[in-house]
Amino acid sequence: MIIVTGATGHIGNVLVKELNAKNISVRALVLPDENIDSIRELPMEIVIGDVTDYPSLLKAFDGVTHVYQLAGIVTIGFGKRKGS
Repeated sequence: MIIVTGATGHIGNVLVKELNAKNISVRALVLPDENIDSIRELPMEIVIGDVTDYPSLLKAFDGVTHVYQLAGIVTIGFGKRKGS
């Protein structure tokens, strides 16, 4: 079993589709409030969790042999950073 964090993002979305096309078992780790429309119909297991929440990772990574860590925080814009 392979798990992909960030499976709903641009790169993760392409990766899970490619893995599915090769008949590789995939599990997607997605945030509780994340829009999963782009992967909902794919033949894979979707697990709710958060890469910053260790207990959710223990459950999500059970039985996993490979991890593609593609989760990240993306900000578009030039806002001021806190403290600057």
